[in-house]
Amino acid sequence: MGGANVSTTVENRVADPVRNLKNYCIILNTLARKAAQHGGVHPIYLDDLSRTYAERIEGLSYTGAVQPLMTEMADQYCLLVQHHSADGHSQLVQTAMLYVRQHLAESLSLRTVAAMLGCNASYFSAKFKKETGQTLTEFILQERMRLPAQLLLSTQLEIQTIAQHCGFLDANYFSRTFHQALGRTPSEYRKTGSVLQI
Repeated sequence: MGGANVSTTVENRVADPVRNLKNYCIILNTLARKAAQHGGVHPIYLDDLSRTYAERIEGLSYTGAVQPLMTEMADQYCLLVQHHSADGHSQLVQTAMLYVRQHLAESLSLRTVAAMLGCNASYFSAKFKKETGQTLTEFILQERMRLPAQLLLSTQLEIQTIAQHCGFLDANYFSRTFHQALGRTPSEYRKTGSVLQI
């Protein structure tokens, strides 16, 4: 997207310039979603991101807000592919990763995930580490930080609500853990409005 001014690089199809740019944002959202799906991202993640951007697109009220939203949207879809693509992992590890991401608010451990998969915990632990380069516990913590980071930037939910949604019953513990992982408190992260690599 690199700096080109969208309003001067696309053909006007309707008289209202804001509606015209909203339409192009909708097209970008659709194309980015399809590309991410081809990149191996599970539809559950695509539905959430696509819906969030569809709502934000319709909320645009002036042309100057379009370019930043389009850039952010492209970046978020790229991050989704980077972090949620199942390509290159065995079916067992893909299933485990999806299970963890869908159950972040629950108590998760190597034993419970292995039991859900119907396999030996030691075998699963070694396989997961070999394929992903991290332990299941590290993966769970990483995912428990990634989701709140996304929610902090894309919603106005209270921090305590986000913490509970991501499996942290104690908001203070969540804030400390978030700060250790990202170098900022949840409030500071939300104020900056910029995505950090997790």
